[in-house]
This record gives sequence, C-alpha cells and structure tokens, in this order.
Amino acid sequence: MHMLIADASGHSETPQEAMTALGVPGIPSSALIDGIDTGEGLREQDGDLLTTALQQLLADGLVDYQRRRDILRPATRLPSTTSQRLPATVTSAPTFSRLALAWIWIRFTHGPMRSCPGPDIPDRDVHAFDRRIDPETRLLLHETGQQLLADADLLTIPTTQATWAGITRRYG
Repeated sequence: MHMLIADASGHSETPQEAMTALGVPGIPSSALIDGIDTGEGLREQDGDLLTTALQQLLADGLVDYQRRRDILRPATRLPSTTSQRLPATVTSAPTFSRLALAWIWIRFTHGPMRSCPGPDIPDRDVHAFDRRIDPETRLLLHETGQQLLADADLLTIPTTQATWAGITRRYG
C-alpha cells in the first residue's frame, strides 16, 4: 500500500525504501510487492485481497502500526503484573513468555514474526500457541498489550499537559 500511495502521489519508491519507511527492512519481497515495483500490476486476486485489507483498515480506524512496533520492540519479558496473574503451570513452561510476547506482537502490530526483534519464532508456532491458550489467558495477554501501548502514550504527554483531562488511552 505504501508503494501504491507513493506512486499515486507522484513519487517512486523501491520495495526496499518502502520496507524501510514501514520499519520492516530486510523482510523478503512478495509477488504483490514485485508486481507493484515492476509496474506489471496486480493479479485480480491480489487486488481483491488488497481491497479487503484496505476496507478492514478503514473500518477499524487508522492505526499507527509503526509506532506500535517501536513501542513493542524493546519488550523482552512479560510485565510482572501479568506473570503474577497467570497460573504457575502456565508460566513455568520455558517458552511461554517468548510465545506470549510474540502473540502480543502479532496481535497488536498485525505484522509477521520476521519483522520483530525475535524472528526465530515461526508464525505457525504463535498461531498454535493462540489455539492452545484458554480465553482467560488470551484476555490477559490482550490487556497486557493494550497496557504496554497505553503506558507509552502516557510517557509521551508533556508535563504541562499531564492532567486527567489531557490523558487519553487508545485501544485497538
């Protein structure tokens, strides 16, 4: 989409420039990106997928996914408040914390694992983790992701505006 918008604005961007602008440099290209780059256009099914994705983005409201990636990238462990609310049998699994952070990454950035700081976890493992966790754990992890994003929003409010009226949390 970034390349299409740039093209419509009269600018030309390479796939690498678009990936860098979106904060995901170094991820492999795709047939969709290559089709836009070479000017060969989109296959009909890719156009339909792109239209569907755009409609979903507009329905959900615009979200700054780059900012979300920037906020979540430094997270290397679950907050202790989250770990304390989980059953010990869940948190004792050696990979639980890494998979939980990966789940939060995918849920809130809508990006693949190859675009996060821990790309050694395959997306399929995160999706399998999602199917295994119970609804209570899923809700807790979702709340944790929302809190990580909201806390970052609170930290960026200038001191002169840090009144209750000036604080708004965005969830999404």
